[in-house]
Amino acid sequence: MGLIAVVYRAKENLPFDMEKEGAEVDVRTGAIYFTDPEKKKVHPREERQAVRIKLGTSHEIVEVSKELGPMLGAAESVLTDRVLYDYSHSGDIVEQSELIPLDVELQSAKDRLGSRASKITAKFLEDMSVLVRAAQEQRNPIVFV
Repeated sequence: MGLIAVVYRAKENLPFDMEKEGAEVDVRTGAIYFTDPEKKKVHPREERQAVRIKLGTSHEIVEVSKELGPMLGAAESVLTDRVLYDYSHSGDIVEQSELIPLDVELQSAKDRLGSRASKITAKFLEDMSVLVRAAQEQRNPIVFV
């Protein structure tokens, strides 16, 4: 078990024509899906996702939370409220409107921790930055699956 996040490709960045293939889009998440099981085989999920990252195991996410917790404090935080509030959650999203504040938090954490960050936390912060960049490029939210 762990925390996995995905950013779906924008329809204009798909390697196929959605209309011709009979694909549909979930307006909340940006996920491209097919009702025809044969089309799912032709266009697997990896083809429809810009990026998919396992942010860590349950244990690793707890460790990241412990390391970042004192830094984030009790203030409102996208990182705390949307990502680290539970070590394993799915169906939740980080909205487009939350990407810039999240990016600021990630950069601040990287700057404050510097080389003192554990390998797990450093990787988590870098992976989250990759997700933020992909979400901005694709104009889709970060989705936890």
